[in-house]
Amino acid sequence: MVHDQKKLDALIDKIRKLKAKAEDPSVTEQESLAFTAKVAEMLAEYGLAESQLDTKDQEELSHEENMEKLWNASPARRVLVNAICQLYMVHTLRYTSGYKKGTWVLIGKPHNLIMVKEMSEYLIKTVLRLGRDYKKANPLSNEVDFKRGCFMRIAERIVALRLEQETEKPIWKGAGNPGNLPALYANERQLAKDYVRRFYPGSRPGRGTNVKQGFDAAAGRRAGDSVSLNRQVSGGKSHYHLPGK
Repeated sequence: MVHDQKKLDALIDKIRKLKAKAEDPSVTEQESLAFTAKVAEMLAEYGLAESQLDTKDQEELSHEENMEKLWNASPARRVLVNAICQLYMVHTLRYTSGYKKGTWVLIGKPHNLIMVKEMSEYLIKTVLRLGRDYKKANPLSNEVDFKRGCFMRIAERIVALRLEQETEKPIWKGAGNPGNLPALYANERQLAKDYVRRFYPGSRPGRGTNVKQGFDAAAGRRAGDSVSLNRQVSGGKSHYHLPGK
């Protein structure tokens, strides 16, 4: 892995040029195969993803900074949002001090950023509604604990789905491999790491979040099992689609 950004940029540029030669219609088939083999060799040697050679993909990667009150209200909500972000291949940073404390930085493709925000709003509001209903039916219950359990169970389901998709058998197709979700996740993670190194060089990994769950959390976890992860929106005209579904 190349850690110096200037050296990395120069290396990627060199590999891009080799790939361009491989795709040049003026070269012979034998030359094209040789250039393609060299590209694959260099990608493997330096631990790079082929998507890093695509300048269009690089340009599409962007970031947004948002102070989301719905996300910051509790540790359990933050766990849920982080799970959603990982599912949709969005890298997250979060300011923990200074005037931007609590601000989330979302890094990913624009359409994935939209999906993260809409899915997070839907799931958080769904849990809040379930919590109110549970409290009405059980006046002496701990509504906050119920919601903790519900948030955590939904987050666990989302993590399990992501892990399943990251390790599923690739679907090989003649014209490329769009069904290869494991490779897509790996490529998007690498692009995000490069983006963070370039635009947020001082960032550090956060510590894990410990969420306490009591008696009523068990009921919340059961409710979390029944929450749909594919929500119909806009009066049934469109849907949230999970990756690969």
